[in-house]
Amino acid sequence: MKKFSVCLLSVYLVLCLVGCGGNEITLNLAYGSRTGTYTGDMLDGIPHGSGKFTTKNPEGVSWTYEGEFKSGHFEGQGKTTWTDGQIEIGTYKNDVIVPMKGDEIKALHSNPQSFENHYVELIGKVFTTPEYGDGFIALQMWADYEKSDKNTIVYIYDQDFSVETDDYVRVVGLASGVFEGENAFGATVSAPVIHAKEYETVSYQDAVMPALHTVNVNKTITQFGYAVTIDKIEFAKKETRVYVNVQNGGMSEFSLYTYGARISQNGTQYEEESNWEADYPEIQTDLLVGNTTSGIIVFPPVEQSSFDIILDGDSDNYREDFSKFIFNIEV
Repeated sequence: MKKFSVCLLSVYLVLCLVGCGGNEITLNLAYGSRTGTYTGDMLDGIPHGSGKFTTKNPEGVSWTYEGEFKSGHFEGQGKTTWTDGQIEIGTYKNDVIVPMKGDEIKALHSNPQSFENHYVELIGKVFTTPEYGDGFIALQMWADYEKSDKNTIVYIYDQDFSVETDDYVRVVGLASGVFEGENAFGATVSAPVIHAKEYETVSYQDAVMPALHTVNVNKTITQFGYAVTIDKIEFAKKETRVYVNVQNGGMSEFSLYTYGARISQNGTQYEEESNWEADYPEIQTDLLVGNTTSGIIVFPPVEQSSFDIILDGDSDNYREDFSKFIFNIEV
């Protein structure tokens, strides 16, 4: 996983009054001090209320923040404009613009023009082969990956970023209009364009089925030298994930049969339920002596309360009479 972040960092402002013509402001940023001019509301000699600050980067590029200040910091609605024409609009908190996400961007694909120059955050599933240009990668991804809907065009300015078809990608970036074109069947394609500032590939769990609650179990049951460990339980909206480790410290090949796994909770029994879309790691059977295997057993969603997990195991030695591996999970 690779992640890059480009954002305004914490700002500490030191004011130096210069005659009656206005205020010169030095911003001691984490990436270096900036000196510029400020006009606007003041409180006890500190920018507070509505104001405008203009400065230059070390490269000589000028930029202006215009919006709300609180106790000398960017706080509230604001806009930053660079002389090269780039604009970012949105809500600032502690000098950093906060990307819009979730319900805030429900209309991004139906009315992308209203999000022009706003920072947004979304997760999507790449559904075409990434295209490499001069210094950038162009992705097409479904923002609604469960319905294969809400096509989104993303530009990532890092050709070393590793991404493939079917990867899930989290993106924070600047919404920059609409792409209009045709697909391979001649149909018109219209999709919002995002220029990424932060980006990373994420797992299926994080993208589609994030854990609502996690219980670290770390319980082991050993029979005849064959150790079965439940590491943790993850409760998600549509499934329950059980993380299992098996170590063959016995004398024969050993198999833990996940297809017979069950959960017993409050008088209800839940059977193992495969999630082929997730491609979770599977527990190997016929495990050789001295070897270890790990995997995830998936069940339907259960209540976030205590339950029992019942697992069946067996070895090639018929003399080894196994009991069920029963784990009491306390939540």
